Amino acid sequence: MSGWARRTGLVLLALAVNALLFGTIPYLTQVQDQRLRSRQHHDPPQVHHQVTLEPEPADPAPDASSKPQETPSPAAAPSPAPQMPEAAPSPRPQTQSSPRIQRPALDLPAPQWEPSAITLPKPSPSERGPKSPGSGSPLEAPALDRQPRLVSHLRPVYPYKARRQGLNGTVVVEVLVSAKGRVAKARVVRATPENVFEDSALKAVRQWRFAPATANGKPVRARVRIPIRFSLENQNP
Repeated sequence: MSGWARRTGLVLLALAVNALLFGTIPYLTQVQDQRLRSRQHHDPPQVHHQVTLEPEPADPAPDASSKPQETPSPAAAPSPAPQMPEAAPSPRPQTQSSPRIQRPALDLPAPQWEPSAITLPKPSPSERGPKSPGSGSPLEAPALDRQPRLVSHLRPVYPYKARRQGLNGTVVVEVLVSAKGRVAKARVVRATPENVFEDSALKAVRQWRFAPATANGKPVRARVRIPIRFSLENQNP
């Protein structure tokens, strides 16, 4: 009996507590509502301003189908570098040249010259006496089988001064002809007029060629004299 009574007492106590709780809940809720209402009458309402920044709308992406396709333009060829104009050469100052003095043309007649007959000079005393054909000294005339003979000669130049003055003259040149027919030595023996035709005669004679003299059938050296005559006579002007 004691155990059952105890359980009954506990159940009743639990019911009483629950009833108390359910009874006080509406009261507590009503009191809370009254407090809120009274607070709203005394306190002004607080307004909270909330500002939100909206992002700007992005530009709509261009429609690839609506936009015409641009054909790529060909790359422009590099323009050639501008060529600088060549500077024109500055004209050289013309120096005043002194006027040439023109000499009057001289109508001179063509010169005429001729070598006279070749003669053998008389031997000097030192050259007298018998000479063998092989000796180095020139042989005198009686010992020669044949005297030198001119085979090739160069015409002497008629001096300009003599042509201008109309001079004629004669130069006697003594020539030592070698055994080979060449001129070994040449000298002026006599000239008329003097100091006019000598140089021209010597320059020409030194280039002459001879058939050498012979003695006993062999070529030997011999000395000859050659008169050379310069003349302007009987020539057309």
